[in-house]
Amino acid sequence: MIKISTILFFCGFALVGFAQKINGVNLVSSKNSFNKNITKSLEKINVNYIALTPYLLMKEGSPKIHYETIGNYWGDYRINMKKIILDAHSSGKKTMLKPHIFIENVGWAGTLSFNAKNWNIWEANFAEKMLAFAKFAEENNV
Repeated sequence: MIKISTILFFCGFALVGFAQKINGVNLVSSKNSFNKNITKSLEKINVNYIALTPYLLMKEGSPKIHYETIGNYWGDYRINMKKIILDAHSSGKKTMLKPHIFIENVGWAGTLSFNAKNWNIWEANFAEKMLAFAKFAEENNV
């Protein structure tokens, strides 16, 4: 049986030994291009981590997920996220991707509801998009 004091020791060790303070910001997709050195302005607030949030778009009632399409903003496109990632890395900041599903005229995707066939379509579409983001993240050291 593990003692509470042992658990507390390891928790404390993890916090003291490996913790790094994260001063992060979440950059939600911009309609327009960023300044060349967007991350320079973030240094004023000591940012060391940047989360990029590309939007994947859906229409209400449809299991299809659309990405890099007419409804997406400048900051949603991989080519533009890559510019931000390179700028962040060149100034010593770490990055992460946090894809977000946006349902047109609804917003929050927490109430998705489909029949079994459409759930299968949605899940396959979602898996395809997430694997593409994982590949993109790996290729760009995110």
